[in-house]
Amino acid sequence: YRTNRSLPTGFDQQTYKLDQDLGRLGKVFFRWTGSSFSTTSLGTLTPTLGDNHFIEEEQSVGAGWTFSLGSHAVNSFRIGRLEAKADQCGTAISQSTVDAFKLTGVFQNLDDCARSAPGGISLANFGGVGGPVNDTSRSYVPTWEFADDFSYVHGNHTLYLGFDIRRWIQIRNLAADFLGGT
Repeated sequence: YRTNRSLPTGFDQQTYKLDQDLGRLGKVFFRWTGSSFSTTSLGTLTPTLGDNHFIEEEQSVGAGWTFSLGSHAVNSFRIGRLEAKADQCGTAISQSTVDAFKLTGVFQNLDDCARSAPGGISLANFGGVGGPVNDTSRSYVPTWEFADDFSYVHGNHTLYLGFDIRRWIQIRNLAADFLGGT
């Protein structure tokens, strides 16, 4: 038995969509979605100081236009953007704690996630204290999507063409024990 306490998890999501019929000019839509997820898991023996935190935030926006090209053809165009960020870190260490350790020149210009607990100290058979894994990982994946679908019906035949282009970059910042460990 080490400890008994709650470890919070939170999730929030909102989606808003607007559809408009433009008559002979077709139909358009616009959609926005925002979500956030966070969870905490038990890290080391030290309450709160060694906890692991995972925080994910996403926003996406999309728009589309569907219109007829005569009585046998329909075209649909869509565009979208996704902003997805995920951070995994420990509990932030206060400046007064940094000062008490007499650490100088460290934790400069770091936000709370990067300024997690000081380096870990492990004792064989006794567990450890300090940062959860001494690592902060961040992931940012901005994505653009452009898509177009065209369909044409002629008698018993249907011709369907389209494309879906996605441009995404995965930016990851994986630190390896930059807070030290013993």
